[in-house]
Amino acid sequence: MNSIKHFITASSDIIKKRANFLIEKGFVLQNEDEFIIHYSSNLCLVEIVFERFDDISDINIRFLEKNKSYSISWILRVFEEVNYNDYMINKKDKLINVLGLLNFIEDYFENVTDIVFCESMMGKVEDFPKKRI
Repeated sequence: MNSIKHFITASSDIIKKRANFLIEKGFVLQNEDEFIIHYSSNLCLVEIVFERFDDISDINIRFLEKNKSYSISWILRVFEEVNYNDYMINKKDKLINVLGLLNFIEDYFENVTDIVFCESMMGKVEDFPKKRI
């Protein structure tokens, strides 16, 4: 657990600096601990998550009115498959993964903060493994 706590402590400033575009878009840093950083707006929450017992990180967007949450990692996987983009996601490095996801969110902010877009991308997630077989 100390290695995880060290990770978020050492990386928190880097992540918050990279996520500054969220502040510029009207989000506020709501809270943080060694496993999650929350940014919130009137419409949605952005949750930067670090798994406690694994080398996994992700960003979730939660739409407050509908109380629905979507994984940006899954949305990005489908989006890259369709659009042939590469955001250099590294599943083995929590920090590089989060920074790549933040790059995607910034580049496609209007899409990612649209629940219809998120729902349509998550609908394609079910077909994703079929394409890989």
